[in-house]
Formats: sequence, structure tokens, C-alpha cells
Amino acid sequence: MKEHSIFHKYYMKSFYYDNSSKKGIFKGIKTFIITFLLLVIGELAGVIPSSLMYGLTLNSSFWKFFVQLFVSFGIVSLVIFFYTKSIEGLPIKTLGLSSENPTKKFLIGFLIGGSLMAISTFLLIISGQAEIRWIGFQNLSTVLIIIPAWIVQSSTEEILTRGYLFTRMQNSTGNIYISLIVQAAFFSFLHIFNSSVSVIALAQIFVVGTLFAIYSLYEGSIWGACGMHAAWNWSQGNVFGWKVSGMNAEGGSILQSIATGNEILTGGNFGVEGGLVSLIVLIIAIIVICMLMKKESIN
Repeated sequence: MKEHSIFHKYYMKSFYYDNSSKKGIFKGIKTFIITFLLLVIGELAGVIPSSLMYGLTLNSSFWKFFVQLFVSFGIVSLVIFFYTKSIEGLPIKTLGLSSENPTKKFLIGFLIGGSLMAISTFLLIISGQAEIRWIGFQNLSTVLIIIPAWIVQSSTEEILTRGYLFTRMQNSTGNIYISLIVQAAFFSFLHIFNSSVSVIALAQIFVVGTLFAIYSLYEGSIWGACGMHAAWNWSQGNVFGWKVSGMNAEGGSILQSIATGNEILTGGNFGVEGGLVSLIVLIIAIIVICMLMKKESIN
């Protein structure tokens, strides 16, 4: 490992690292297995509560969607918190959830995530690859109500991948590049069975996972990544009216985006995050963050 790499320096400034623990590939494999088991156990633990909540939704597709995002994913986070505190004996902050300005960091990340989605959509429109229609504010109440559910869903994925897998893989292998690649690959794997998934979509999700991890290093926590992820999903589905990773976002939207061009560029039925245009936007975002990190490091 390049001990003096910029990513390593940023990691050591703010994230959990146990210098006394032994490092190795087998320990890394163990970490990966534990992460997968935490996901499975969390999903199984959420079956009964979610089923009970579904019974209270009166067959409303919106509220079932809300429960799926808020309850099912939320319980996965609780399982990770329990394992961290009770089994590992470590504080929750070792998951990248530092107590320093969490709200501010989340809101900045939220603004960045929404902006990246807006830029991707705008580029598709001006290039003639998509059309956008104004729906109006008749769905405004549900568009706003669904935000907390998106926050829980997105933050849970961040806690699992960037908060747990990334930090524990770094402690297991001591190699920041292995840790970055593994967490991004796992994040991509989580979407492999989504509707209309493609090679480009999986590649983009890998890049998104890399972006969230590098931004977390730059910021010093995963709060900003949680905000970016939540805004990316919410604005994609409930503002611009795209599908979100092949899934229809319940609650309606303010705008309706329609892909009219090449699916390789637009993402087709998977949504804008499955196309080359937004992939390029995300790669540029990574380059910008790396440049900022390098500039700060020099100064």
C-alpha cells in the first residue's frame, strides 16, 4: 500500500483505524462475509415489522413504498448499530458518523446530489436524448412526505457500504485502494437483480459508490454521502420523474422526464443513472473532489 497516498492521509485524519490489529486478505474476506450477513439478517429482521405495517397502509401503493424504504431499510441500520456496539464493542461514530456538524454536512451533500442529478437531466435534454414535461405541484405533498423514507433508505446503504464495509475493510487489509474497490463493487452487487439493469448501469453504480466514498474521505464522515445519496434518489424519482434503479418512485413527481434517445446514453428503463451521460458527470465529480483533496493537501 502507498502509505502516503492522498486517500490514505484523508482516511487517517477522520476515520476509525486500529493500528494494533493484524492485516491480511483472509481478514478482508471475513469482513466481506460479515457485511453480507448483516444485510441478510437486517432484511430478515424487517420482514415481520414491515408486513405488519403493510397491513395498515390500506392497499396504498404510496404508503407501502414508504414502509419499504423507511422500515425495511431502517431495521438494517439498527442491526448494524447493534453489531457495532454490542459485538465489536465500538462506538457508532466508527461507522463514519462523527458528531461534528452532521446536519450541515448532510445538507451540503443533499444539495450536491440534487445538483448532479439536475445536471445529468439537463445534459440529456439539451442533447436531444430526453424530453421533460411540467406536471405541476398536485403531487407536492407526497413528493415531500417521501423524503424521510429516501433519507433512511439511502443512509442505510451508506452505513452498510461506506460506514461499515469500507472502514472495516481498511482495518482488515490496511490497503485503501482495496477498501475503495471492494465497497464500490459490493454496492454495485446490491443492484444486480434490479429491473432493466445493464452492464453500464452496474458500472455507474460502481462509480457512484466510489464517488460517495471519496467524498466521505474529503469531508471526514459519511454524513455528506448520506445526503448526496438521498437527494440523488429523491430528485431522480420524485422531482424529475425518472425511474430509480429500474424502480418506479411512488408519490408522483413535479416533472416527467422521458428518454427519447439512445438507451446507452439515457439509461432507458433503468433510469438516468444507467446511462453514459450521468456516468461522465459522476466521473467529473470524482476528479473535482480529488483535485480539491490534492489542493488542500499541498496547502
